[in-house]
Amino acid sequence: MAQAVVESAYGASTLAQEAHNLFGIKADSTWHGATYTKNTQEVINGRVVTISAAFRKYDSFKDSIADYAKKLESRPQYANAFSNHAHNYVESVKAIKAGGYATAPTYVSSIVNCINNYGFYKLDGLNSAISL
Repeated sequence: MAQAVVESAYGASTLAQEAHNLFGIKADSTWHGATYTKNTQEVINGRVVTISAAFRKYDSFKDSIADYAKKLESRPQYANAFSNHAHNYVESVKAIKAGGYATAPTYVSSIVNCINNYGFYKLDGLNSAISL
């Protein structure tokens, strides 16, 4: 949930509104569906650059969520997010970032702060937030 909130600006981003893409998933060579092209900022070699990129376009937010789950579950670079290495949501977010999901250096803190601020940790059955 926190990734959808952060990536889509609470569902208000152009990408979310125009392409139902809640997670900023780009259309790589494995994608055979519709695309939505827009400028985006990436951090490359420590510098923020603006590039034009094709993103996956979905018919619904439900499709976006299902594709996001499939991407994380099926790609080996994200395996540590689901393994015994990730004992909590902080470690899972770190593993997703380490797998190359996002380039922003503040990605982990943004997601974890969202989880903590909105109490999303309760969805994992926890009674309190975990600090970074």
